[in-house]
Amino acid sequence: MARSGRRRRFTPVQVAEVKALACTLPAETGAPLSRWSSAEVATEAITREIAETISAATVRRWLAADAIKPWPAPVLDLSP
Repeated sequence: MARSGRRRRFTPVQVAEVKALACTLPAETGAPLSRWSSAEVATEAITREIAETISAATVRRWLAADAIKPWPAPVLDLSP
């Protein structure tokens, strides 16, 4: 039975690849970043040809749905 409404633009595999990308260190991709932003994840996904086009808002929505925060660089804690 066909579903009503708009077709999905992204496959489940594409969504999983974008989420996996957000969980990697930016340095592993050669990006000079200490932390990914949603826009940078979207740009990297296009560069890696995971998706032909994708917005930062879509990436942000996917990551928020799974409570994924883009990988931060380790921070040295010098508090006593």
